[in-house]
Amino acid sequence: MDAMDLHDVSASTYLQLFNIDLYFKDAVAQLLSARHKYPSAASADQFFADYFRSVQSGTHVLFREFEFIMATQHNRRSFVNLFGQSVAPIAHQGERMSVADYHNIVRLLCKDFPIAIIKASAAMLVVEDDLECLVAHRDFLAAFKVQMGFHEFLERCTELFSECQSATVTLDADGRGNIVRTDAFLLRLEQLKLPPDVATIPLEIAASAVAGMTESVTVNDIFLSFIRSQAVINLADSPQTGGY
Repeated sequence: MDAMDLHDVSASTYLQLFNIDLYFKDAVAQLLSARHKYPSAASADQFFADYFRSVQSGTHVLFREFEFIMATQHNRRSFVNLFGQSVAPIAHQGERMSVADYHNIVRLLCKDFPIAIIKASAAMLVVEDDLECLVAHRDFLAAFKVQMGFHEFLERCTELFSECQSATVTLDADGRGNIVRTDAFLLRLEQLKLPPDVATIPLEIAASAVAGMTESVTVNDIFLSFIRSQAVINLADSPQTGGY
């Protein structure tokens, strides 16, 4: 939504769009937990100013709990950016790291960040469920960005894939695992209904991403197509995927 559109929305819609209520409640909670540092009204005003500046710059998620990080799309994008900055020095050397390595780094930013999301990000790139499997930084960051931005949507895609599978286990020519017809999966995706606050990859973008795939695909093929789609990456970077 651009600046011109914002002039046309109601106050309540604006507050909801930018999650102001959530951030204001969090700011109050943060202030109360450190009220001994802000004894006067002037110092409290300064705290609120600093807090919302940090929200705007994206540093407000640093060292915060996982639940808060996942609370809004802005929080998720901010965390992905901080994570990218943290691994940039290592990535500059072209070093590949394991799932365990990535999880250790991400826990420096969020101590209760679950390894499941790190594993899910790596699984979009490799078939093996191996903590020591090495993944290039650039590839992992793209997968992590898509996984964080569309986590609930991707979980539902996995369920849709399972629903498309036949009762007979089928392996492709390379033995990669269960496969389904691409058109059958897209049909299921077209019928998918999710709550409005869940960020999704629109059908036309998803269909375009898998358009170059074969007639039958694995779930890894589908997710890999999302990572390689610049439209999906752009969507994950865009505030329009869910507010602030």
